[in-house]
Amino acid sequence: MTRPLITAVLAFASLAFAEFPPDKSRPCFPGAIYRKAVSSVDAWTGIDAVVTLPTFVPDQTRLRPTGRPADNCSVYFGGRAGNTEIDAGVLWEVIRQPDGSVSKVGKAYRPFWRNKKWFNAPAEAQYYYDPGDTIRVRVWTDAPDKLKMQIDLIARRGEPIDHRRPPISTLSVDFDAPGFGPGRMQEFKRVTAIDQAGNEGKPAQPTRARVEDCAFRSVHLLRGEERLPMTAPRFTDMRCPDHRFFTVADSTDDGGERIGIDGSR
Repeated sequence: MTRPLITAVLAFASLAFAEFPPDKSRPCFPGAIYRKAVSSVDAWTGIDAVVTLPTFVPDQTRLRPTGRPADNCSVYFGGRAGNTEIDAGVLWEVIRQPDGSVSKVGKAYRPFWRNKKWFNAPAEAQYYYDPGDTIRVRVWTDAPDKLKMQIDLIARRGEPIDHRRPPISTLSVDFDAPGFGPGRMQEFKRVTAIDQAGNEGKPAQPTRARVEDCAFRSVHLLRGEERLPMTAPRFTDMRCPDHRFFTVADSTDDGGERIGIDGSR
C-alpha cells in the first residue's frame, strides 16, 4: 500500500469514528412542559441512565371528565432515526390494586414504550415504581430496525444504592423501530415532562402541576462498546415551552443532574 493511500485510509478511519456535535438550535414541539436532552445525529447505539424518580404534584383544578388530573409526569428515553420517533421509559399511571380494582388516579410510575402503538408493562407490583425509587434504564439497538429497553429497579425509596447487588426486578422488552440499527445514524434522548392530556401539538396549557427532584445520577450515550457521558457538550438542552418553568442543577461529569418543573412560574 502506498503512503498516500495509507494516509487516506487513516483519515477516513478518523472521520468514521469522529463525534458529531449536537445541533444547539432545535425548535420545541408544542403540547407539554418538558426538559429534553437530545444527542447529535451520530452512529450512537443507545443510552444508559440511572435516575431517582421524582415526586409529581398534580394541579387539582385541572381534571379530566374521568376525575383524573389533566396533567401527568413522565421520565423517558428513546430517540429518532429517519422518520421514526421512539419514546420509552416510565409514566405516572393508574395501577391494579391488591383487591383487583384499578385505582382512580395515578399511584406509581409504570414502564411504557411507543412506536406506532402504545405499550405498557404488565400491571404487576414488581413493575410499579414509587417517587424516590432508583431505576436503571437502557434503550439500545443491536439489530436492524429494532430497539430494546431494559429497566432494573435498583433501590426502593430510602434504600442505599448499591450497584453490586442484583436488581429488585427487571423488565426487558424488544420492539420494532424502523430505521434504527447498529452503524446507522440516529439520535438518543432523555426527557422529564409534565404531559397534558389531549394537548399534543397545541400550546402548553396553564397549570400549577409540579415535578420535584428528578435526579439523573448518570447518563451515558452508547456507541458500540463505547460509553460516553451525556454531558452538556454532547446534547441540545431543550426547556420547552419556556426556560422559566425549570430548575436544572448539580451537573456531574458522568451526565448526572437534578431537574425540577413548576408549571405555575
